[in-house]
Amino acid sequence: YAGITSPYLNRGGLQQKFEKQGEKITASERSVARKSEEHWGAEELHKLFPKLIGPPRPRRDKKTMEVVFHSNGYPPGEGIKRRMIAPSL
Repeated sequence: YAGITSPYLNRGGLQQKFEKQGEKITASERSVARKSEEHWGAEELHKLFPKLIGPPRPRRDKKTMEVVFHSNGYPPGEGIKRRMIAPSL
């Protein structure tokens, strides 16, 4: 499912994370800083869970996350190696 959010509507919280003390930066500068941290997080997730999460992939839209989740819990091409276990009736 998905949620509709407005992260830039109010200042503070995560918005202040990317600003130095007393500094005000533009929304585009904040977006670049947020994306670089998101990319780092996606790399870390891939290192921790390589079978579940693929390497980060840059997206055209800055709103879209770079994390690549593997469907079915394994990377593409590994489905053939797995055997489906079905009960015999």
